[in-house]
Amino acid sequence: MQNYSAGFTAENLYRNELKETVKLQLAGMNKTEIRELVFEENRFQCRSEAAIKDLFPRVYKRSLVLDDTMRNFLVEGSRPDANAVLLYAFLKTYRFPREFNHEVIYYHYHSLKEVITDGNILAFFEQKEEQSETVRNWTGKTKYKIKQVTLKILTEAELLKRNDKEFFITPIPISSVLRHYVEGSKEYNDFLSLTLND
Repeated sequence: MQNYSAGFTAENLYRNELKETVKLQLAGMNKTEIRELVFEENRFQCRSEAAIKDLFPRVYKRSLVLDDTMRNFLVEGSRPDANAVLLYAFLKTYRFPREFNHEVIYYHYHSLKEVITDGNILAFFEQKEEQSETVRNWTGKTKYKIKQVTLKILTEAELLKRNDKEFFITPIPISSVLRHYVEGSKEYNDFLSLTLND
């Protein structure tokens, strides 16, 4: 099982960066070739080479979650399809936000509760602290960052919509073509649940 990691406290949805990476993968380029081009042409539009050096491995890691068909949905698909693919790549890369998605958002949505509150989020963190020494040892600052990053990415992917201190749950309206593809693929058997389309 994937371990809990606090290594996503500086993460984003990386819409443009991931699109650039998968375009080059679809063109047949390998990791070394993609990395060189990203650096040479500043494809991620970073301010420095140090920023690209930090960003590239994180973006590339997420791209590996996707096969060529899913990469095409990201590059050529509608905004909701791209959002769903971006969110899926993030959630598959990091266990903690994936479990938050399933145990809080999915659970509330399927219990006909359309809103999650700070109380729901706090309860989830407390539960994970009881279950995991790793989570228990995170500092208060780290927990705060993890909460902020997770909620920001879920909001940018349009699965959540912020309303003051609450978040409305909004399933991502994927296309019938994307739905048909993931339904027929064992590799993506959790895609519909993670985007609230099951």
